[in-house]
Amino acid sequence: MCVKACSPCKVAVVSSVVVSVVLSVVLSVVLTFYVFGNFQLDRVATDVDAADSCSGRCGDSFSGSYSCQCNSQCSTFGDCCSDYNQYCSPEKSCAGKCSANYDASLPCQCNTLCPNYGNCCSDYDSLCNGGGTDPDPNPNIPADISAFATAIWAADGNRADVGIDVIVNHGNYISSSSSQTDVSSSKLFTSVDASVLERPTFKAFIKLFDNYITTQGGTETTTSAEQAEEDAFMDAIFNTAVMTQAYDFVKAKNYYSGTLSQYKDYIRGLLFTHYNRKGTRDSSGFEHVFAGEWSSSSSVSGFHSWVRMYQLEKDGDANYHGYMNKGQHGIVKFQFKWSNRVKPVTSIMIGASPEFEIALFSTCFLKSPNSVCKVTLNGSSANVQTYDYKGAAVFGSAYFIG
Repeated sequence: MCVKACSPCKVAVVSSVVVSVVLSVVLSVVLTFYVFGNFQLDRVATDVDAADSCSGRCGDSFSGSYSCQCNSQCSTFGDCCSDYNQYCSPEKSCAGKCSANYDASLPCQCNTLCPNYGNCCSDYDSLCNGGGTDPDPNPNIPADISAFATAIWAADGNRADVGIDVIVNHGNYISSSSSQTDVSSSKLFTSVDASVLERPTFKAFIKLFDNYITTQGGTETTTSAEQAEEDAFMDAIFNTAVMTQAYDFVKAKNYYSGTLSQYKDYIRGLLFTHYNRKGTRDSSGFEHVFAGEWSSSSSVSGFHSWVRMYQLEKDGDANYHGYMNKGQHGIVKFQFKWSNRVKPVTSIMIGASPEFEIALFSTCFLKSPNSVCKVTLNGSSANVQTYDYKGAAVFGSAYFIG
């Protein structure tokens, strides 16, 4: 009877013991995880702050002293720090952007003024050396504007050779541009090999000359046929190594940040966007620089194309007066009269292809607008002057300094 009476007691005692043991184990495990977990969290936080963070390290070269990396290759090798995207995303890094113009759309800047405004990206000091330029990631990119000019000169398969394709007679020297007197009895161009002007870029270039009202002040309109000619010209020059190399250069040097397609549109804008010079939409970069304009009944403005000069001479519309300077690579400074209007001083590069001139002019425009772009071409001076027009991204003028 006693056994029967006490059986529930024994069960209760055993159950109580089991529950106590289980609770003890659970409490021990929880306590262990709590302590160890906090320790681990503290350790991880400390490590990230000390050695596993990309703060201030974006773009740094690989270093074995760190357990993770912050350079552009870390994604490839799978060793990026956990906060790589936080600190080193393209928008928050100076990689490829040293000395770039201010961009309000970006959260931080990489130009020489950012220290003054306190808005530099975290890797500005390490990548830009306090405002220097990025080291070239591509050794095939020319080091500077002179090396670039020499490279595209060598790559230019459409250029005409002076003395072979083009024969010139510089005539007599003019000591003062104010004289406006013809001192040379012969034309500047003795002959031009006709096949040169059949080369794709030259052929498309020449078709553009009659698209303009020569006198400044007359509103320009672009017909669908003229638009097609502009398109054909843009396609022709961008189908050359010269313009491809120009894009690669301005992109690598941070003079331009857009895509190749956007760059092509940018060049189109420099050349063909109409603007107000003496009237409403009466001028454009191409018209002024290459076709030339009549600025009054007695004067010529712009006009820096050797092809245009050759054609006007051939048609009897231009009278060469003489030269003021003869430089290397076909550069000549001279005076001429066009339909009884005088251009006291102008300069051209005889033999240059349209793409060479546009590539160099536009690169100088991006690099140092409204100033002299100092260029040494194959060891000789070929300096370029460019101007915008009232701050717009158009050629106000562009020419070689003879």
